[in-house]
Amino acid sequence: VNLDMVLYAPPGFDTLWVPYDDQSQALAEFVQAAAATYVPALDLVIEYDPSATYSDHASFWDYGYPAVLGIEFDVDNNPYYHQETDLLANYAGYWPFGTNSIRGAIAAIAALAEPIGPSGTGDGAPAEAGSISISPNPGTDSFSILVTSGMPGDADIAVADLSGRLVWRASAQCPGSPVEADLSGLPAGVYLVRWTQGTASGSSRLVKL
Repeated sequence: VNLDMVLYAPPGFDTLWVPYDDQSQALAEFVQAAAATYVPALDLVIEYDPSATYSDHASFWDYGYPAVLGIEFDVDNNPYYHQETDLLANYAGYWPFGTNSIRGAIAAIAALAEPIGPSGTGDGAPAEAGSISISPNPGTDSFSILVTSGMPGDADIAVADLSGRLVWRASAQCPGSPVEADLSGLPAGVYLVRWTQGTASGSSRLVKL
């Protein structure tokens, strides 16, 4: 998630433009949804534009990684762009837009972040270590999901969309082999994969292209 020029916002142009390429639509839609949820004052528009290669996100595109750019909608008319007058004082009137743009990016990154280590509730005893791995991720139709846990037995694996709707579920033996999740009938997007085993649980993001 790359921000580049996010302070110039004259009336009518206080919009954050987020272009994406073929591999990045799901990420762009996730950023849009996160901003709408946590920073509703930010006007954010996503657009398919693989020609928008003029910032740091383009290197990720070149190597096959999803990435998005957030930039001023009217950047071409910014009178301070690449000028000696490109000073913070000249953007004082646009702070709500600039700070909201950053808040939107932070919201998306925080929502995508994966917790490290086990989680759970119980009698105060240390939780057994556990983790989940998904491959490939991002992927298209089929995903291998492996739960690694210090406790033998079955683990429940559930996949939900961003609205919380359950879209796939299976059980896996621990220790054991990965289970294959066929998500070919689902639209592209970001999904939450959660595993539970007794009082232990964990989660990870799955990106379907």
